[in-house]
Amino acid sequence: MPPVLIDGDKQCVIRLEGEIDISSAEELKAMLVAAISSRKELQINLEAATDLDVTAIQLLCSAALEAEKTGRSLRVVHLPESVRNNVREMGFDDFPAPGTSAIADADDR
Repeated sequence: MPPVLIDGDKQCVIRLEGEIDISSAEELKAMLVAAISSRKELQINLEAATDLDVTAIQLLCSAALEAEKTGRSLRVVHLPESVRNNVREMGFDDFPAPGTSAIADADDR
């Protein structure tokens, strides 16, 4: 399924479902740019995600760094344990960005 952007008053939420891979990279990038440009807080909801490929991980890491530069936060919420394990197996121990604690616990619902 394609990413979904929900633009609220104080925050933007991007919902990712299923496999997030190169086929959805252009759309995801456009949503991330729009959300960061809005200067609102950004939340990435991965509750329904089944897998992230390296392209999606790189986009989310870059977005987290850009949000931090602009004084905004990017939080990844509801990261399924299987996806978290796959991300770490690919070497992204600091997902979504080095030095951040932007991943909410899987139980943080």
